[in-house]
Amino acid sequence: MVQLKEIAEATGVHRVTLSKLANNKEYNVGVDTIEKLCAYFQCGIGEIAEYVPERS
Repeated sequence: MVQLKEIAEATGVHRVTLSKLANNKEYNVGVDTIEKLCAYFQCGIGEIAEYVPERS
């Protein structure tokens, strides 16, 4: 299993940011972070992110 530290070192995304992403479904992340993660995992955005409309 890949450790957050390894992903952080390979992508330049801070380990704390990765931890928040992994544990908080409502964490706001920038496009640059998504691009780095897609490049690292060699996947499309739809494989790591999902649009969930706000509840009214």
